[in-house]
Amino acid sequence: MNSPEYWEIRHKRDMWPRRSEWALSLVINSIPQGADVLEVGGGQGACAIELRQRRPDLGRILSFDISPTAIAKAKVNAANARADVEFKVLDVFELDKYIQKRTFDYAFSLQNMEHWSPKLHRASLVQTVLPVRPGGKIFITGVGKSWDLSKMNYSPMMYNGKEIQVPNDYHYNNWCEQEMYDMATSLDNIESVRFFKRRGQDRVITEITKAS
Repeated sequence: MNSPEYWEIRHKRDMWPRRSEWALSLVINSIPQGADVLEVGGGQGACAIELRQRRPDLGRILSFDISPTAIAKAKVNAANARADVEFKVLDVFELDKYIQKRTFDYAFSLQNMEHWSPKLHRASLVQTVLPVRPGGKIFITGVGKSWDLSKMNYSPMMYNGKEIQVPNDYHYNNWCEQEMYDMATSLDNIESVRFFKRRGQDRVITEITKAS
């Protein structure tokens, strides 16, 4: 569910989501010195702030999220951590309107896109790839098996006087490896697609490399 209402509710609960440490470490260790980095759906800034703290040698770091509440909290968190990170309220599906093509060397999205409806997957991937320069990489996490959405339980919640349905299970969607491979290889100027998986876990990291 990629709506401002849904994410506003989640972030107003004061959540500071923990990210997969091994996934974040893989991203951090893969980025070369001086690279400009874009984070998609960064929430309250946990990953972007840690990235800056562990890799002060990087260039510009921009993290965006659809939730104004999340971005407001991210700015406070970054100030408290004295981390030089930019935060913006943006919708990934309008990214091309605000960020020029080939602006960043790397882009990543951890434990984020798998929450979205399958019909949004390819469109969000297209928008995520556009700002990355030739030869750059995109890292995206997902889960390596199909989940039956018809069996998910939803609870009603009120947002600005309107009732919306919120899935009870936090990971209500997925990016399967075959789906991601098919989508990524269908895009223009993609050099390679690789998958990383930690033994004993379903979570998968997809690494997409743009052609030079």
